[in-house]
Amino acid sequence: MVFVFFESEIRSCYVIMKNRSDLIDNYKVMLIFLVVLGHLMEWYSVASLPGVFRAIIYSFHMPAFVFLSGFFSKNVEKNMEIAWERCILPYLVFNTIWIFLVQVLEHSMKIWQINVFVANYAFWYLLSLFFWRVLTPYFARLRFALLILAAFALYVGCFPEFNRFLSASRTIVYFPFFLLGYYTTEKHIQKIRRIPRIWGWFMLLVCFGITALCNIYGIFPVKSYENMLCYHDIGVNNLQGIIMRLIQMIIAVVLLLAWLNVLPDKKLRITGIGKETVTIYLLSCFILYGIRKLTDELHMTSVLAANGVRLVLLSILVSLVVVYVCSRKKICAGYRKFFGCLGAVFLKKNEKMS
Repeated sequence: MVFVFFESEIRSCYVIMKNRSDLIDNYKVMLIFLVVLGHLMEWYSVASLPGVFRAIIYSFHMPAFVFLSGFFSKNVEKNMEIAWERCILPYLVFNTIWIFLVQVLEHSMKIWQINVFVANYAFWYLLSLFFWRVLTPYFARLRFALLILAAFALYVGCFPEFNRFLSASRTIVYFPFFLLGYYTTEKHIQKIRRIPRIWGWFMLLVCFGITALCNIYGIFPVKSYENMLCYHDIGVNNLQGIIMRLIQMIIAVVLLLAWLNVLPDKKLRITGIGKETVTIYLLSCFILYGIRKLTDELHMTSVLAANGVRLVLLSILVSLVVVYVCSRKKICAGYRKFFGCLGAVFLKKNEKMS
C-alpha cells in the first residue's frame, strides 16, 4: 500500500511537471510570435490599427518574457556559469553586427565610432538578462525587494542619464518582473490554473480595452512602452510619467498572470518552438531588417503603411513564416554550436557552459 501511494504521488508530480513545461513552452511560443509581430509592424506604422495592436502587444510581451526568464533562473550557480556564454557573447556578436549593418553601412558611421556598450534594437535583452542573473541573488536577500525594485523602476524615468547605455533603463524597469518570476513557484502556477478560466479571459479583455483606449486617445505615448527614454523625452513630466508607468506595470502583471491561467497546458504541434525562443528572437531581427530594406527598394513601404488592416494581416502572416524558419532544428543547433565553440575559445573552463 505504501509503495502504491508513493508511486501514485510520483506519477502525479510527473504529470504536474510535464503540464507545467508544456504550459510554459506554449506561453513562450505565443510571446515570441508577438515579439516578431510587434517588431515587424513598428517598422511601418505605429498609428491607427497597427498602433493599437502594437500597444496591446507591448503592454505585456516583454514583461512576460522577463518573468519567465526569472522563473527559469532559480539555479543561481548554473546561471552564473552560463551567463557569459548565453548572454554576453551573443550580445557582443549580434549587437556589433547590427551596428555595422545599420550604422556603418547605412548611415556612414566610422568603424572606430562603434560603441558596443550601447544596446541596439532588441539586443538589449541579452545584456539586461546578464545583469538580472548576476544581481538577483543579492536583491533576493532584501526584505520587500519587489517593492524596492518597483520604486526604482518608477524613479529611473526621471533621469535622462539612464538610457540605452548598458541597457540601464530597461534593466532597472524590467527587474521587478524578473524577480517576480524568480519568486514564483510551481505551486503558485497551480493555484493560478485553478482559478476559473472565465476570470482569466475577463482580465485579458479589460486590460486590452484599457490599453487600446489609452493608445487611441493618446494618454500613453507610443514610446512609453519601450522603457528606454526618460519621461521628459516621451513628452510627459515626471509625475505624469510615474503614474503612467505604475499603471502600465500593474496591467503587465495582471496580463502575464492571466495568460498563465488561460493558455493550454498540453503539448501542441507548436509547443516545441518554445524551447528555441532565444534563437528566434535574435535571428528574426536581421530577417525583419532585410524585409524592411526590400520593401524600401520596391517602394512598397508607404503602400503597406497606408492600410492598417492590410498591414496587420500581412504582418501576422510574415511573422508566422519568420518564426517557423528561425525555429528549424538545424538553424537552432548551428546557433548553439557556434556559441559553444566561441565560449570554448574565450572562456575559462570553469566558466564555460556545462
